Amino acid sequence: CNYSRYADDITFSSNVNLFTENHDFINDVYQVIEKAGFVVNKSKERLQCNHQRQICTGLVVSEIVNVRKCIIREIRSLLYIWERYGYSAAEKAFCSKRNDGVKLLPFIKGRLSFISYVKKNNSQCCKLRERLYSLLKKGIKKINSTISIYENGKWIDRLQEQEVYEDGLVKT
Repeated sequence: CNYSRYADDITFSSNVNLFTENHDFINDVYQVIEKAGFVVNKSKERLQCNHQRQICTGLVVSEIVNVRKCIIREIRSLLYIWERYGYSAAEKAFCSKRNDGVKLLPFIKGRLSFISYVKKNNSQCCKLRERLYSLLKKGIKKINSTISIYENGKWIDRLQEQEVYEDGLVKT
């Protein structure tokens, strides 16, 4: 039997069915956990057979470690809305499903980093990243603005060039 853990999640795997209700193994695991002062959350406990999709800490671990398809679909959908209807529409669609204050662009960048970390140099991830970069390049325009600076006892007007996204956010 093998086990892995991440934070407070523990995963056991075996080629033999050790996980029946009255098997010594499962009883021993409960005793060790309770002896250490922890409580098993029965609602989070699940048994996944080798012919099922096995998910551990958000990753599919059945044959090879992979990302769930819903994550890829979500990024693809958001990029499509952005391409077709603009950044503001994509942001609105994104925020309508969430209420945690997360912004679209950092979310997409973070998800793509996560996907590329798990899937390494996967062509699907590279295509999504290319779509994002082409949207960013297309949506940025340069504007010139005059700023007034108080320097050496007098006001000086300076021309400043900034890059701005299509929705008016200043590129940082």
